[in-house]
Amino acid sequence: MFKQLLRLKNRRVIALWIVIMLAMPFILFFHWGAGSPVAGPGGTAGTIFGRAVPWEAFEEEYQLIRRDLQTQLGSIPEAFEPMLRQQTWDRLILRQEAHRQIQVSNEEVATYIQSQPTFQQEGRFVPEFYFRFVRSLGFTPQAFEERLRDDLRIQKLLEAVKAQVHVSDEEVNALFNEATVFVQ
Repeated sequence: MFKQLLRLKNRRVIALWIVIMLAMPFILFFHWGAGSPVAGPGGTAGTIFGRAVPWEAFEEEYQLIRRDLQTQLGSIPEAFEPMLRQQTWDRLILRQEAHRQIQVSNEEVATYIQSQPTFQQEGRFVPEFYFRFVRSLGFTPQAFEERLRDDLRIQKLLEAVKAQVHVSDEEVNALFNEATVFVQ
């Protein structure tokens, strides 16, 4: 009887290992290969340039983009969700690349802040307006200035790329004509 039980137990173990071996590639594909984000705090949303993007960083950027779009449109249709997620990834990629290539000094950040009409009264910078604005966004001044530094880096990166692109009027006209023929 013990031999039969042992054989039965061995068959169960073997069957269990076969199931695990067959299921493992699917588990690995859906967990790592497909790049699916871990839905919740403490995980990673994905990777950019081989570096993990914490879920919290992705969600923070996503909420800022969403808030900006809500300010412009009022309400955001459900159909915009995939676009918002893609725009979040695009923004994170741009930020990472700009951070690697472009430097922005403290003076540049301060000059930009002081030049904004939102923070001025009669042409003069009013610190209280600035601090009230930053608090209303839920940021500390340091966090806001770091985000602003990232925005200025991205702006500089995009300007540098635009400066390298040279397109003649003839090329623009040819592409326009080609596109209008394609649409008709």
